[in-house]
Amino acid sequence: IDTTLDASLSSFKVDMSQMKETDTTLDGSLSSLKVDLAQIKQTDTTLNGSLSSLKVDMAQMKQTATTLKSSLSSLKTNLAQYNQNLQNLPGKWSPGSYCIFASGSCPTGFTRHEGHMLAISTYASTSNYIKVANFGDSKIRCHGTCGRWPKWFGEIYIVTCCK
Repeated sequence: IDTTLDASLSSFKVDMSQMKETDTTLDGSLSSLKVDLAQIKQTDTTLNGSLSSLKVDMAQMKQTATTLKSSLSSLKTNLAQYNQNLQNLPGKWSPGSYCIFASGSCPTGFTRHEGHMLAISTYASTSNYIKVANFGDSKIRCHGTCGRWPKWFGEIYIVTCCK
C-alpha cells in the first residue's frame, strides 16, 4: 500500500506541477488578454472620437452643399437674365418684323422708310393743337411759321427703319 500510496503521491505531485505550469500559462494569457482588451478599448474610444468628428464634418459638408446649391441657383437665374439682356444690346435685335424710329442711318438688316402729311388743318396754332417735337429724324411742326396760314396748318414727318 505504501508503494501504491507513494506512486499515487508521485502522480499527484506531477499532476500538481502540471497544473501550476498550466496556471502560470493561463495567468500569462490572461495578462495578455487584459492588455489586448485595454488596447481594444483605447481603439474604440479613438474610433468613437473619429466618428463624432466625421459626423460634424458631414453636417458641415451638407450645409456647404446647401449653400452651393442656393448659389448655383442664383447664378443660373443671373445667367438667364444676362442672356436675355444680351439680346437687347445695341446692334442686337430681337427676331420678328417691326419698325423703329430712324435717327441717322438704319441698323444693319433694317430698311429706311419715310412718309409725311403736309398742310394738315388744325383748329388753332397753339401748343394744345400743334406741339413741335422731334423724334430722331421724325418731327411734328407747323407748316411754315406757326399762325401764318389762316387755318393753322401742321406737318408730320415720319422716318422709320423696318425689318
